[in-house]
Amino acid sequence: MSSPRSRNRTQGAFGNRRPRPLGYIPESPRELPVVSEEKQRTMAENLVSFCSELLENAQMEINKARANNLPNSELRQLQHTLTKGAMNIGISVWNASIMGDKAILNARKVIGALPQAQGVDELIDELLDKKARLFPDEKYLITNFLMPFSERNGGSFTISAVNVNPEGVQKADLSDLVKVGG
Repeated sequence: MSSPRSRNRTQGAFGNRRPRPLGYIPESPRELPVVSEEKQRTMAENLVSFCSELLENAQMEINKARANNLPNSELRQLQHTLTKGAMNIGISVWNASIMGDKAILNARKVIGALPQAQGVDELIDELLDKKARLFPDEKYLITNFLMPFSERNGGSFTISAVNVNPEGVQKADLSDLVKVGG
């Protein structure tokens, strides 16, 4: 708490008793540099927009469970499971689109084996089309996906990705790059 005695010793708006000169003009705030370029989206933001349809379907299922008066603890667990499952499906299709036709066939088989898998071929075709339209130059393989969930903070996720075709590097046969000693 301030007192007249401590106010005399402070500097600033409320503690200085000396009057300012009549011609005093406060300094204008420094102008912030104008950034002309748009902020480049992160890989995580790209992945969320890629999986947006899957996440919306998961949210609809969560809303159905909420309407059925599911207890909060079970509802949070269901939300975590459905969201993580939607992201895993999206990541599988994203990586398969980068790795080629063989990986796409494998993704169709793996996703088709999931419980309640209906319309898998149409879903994968839509996701592949979306990847080709929105992110044609993204050649990042997602290598790790973590989605911690806590009662206090809710859910968040972290991804790790590797650029399989860096700029300026021509695609080459792996045997040309790796020399095995004989």
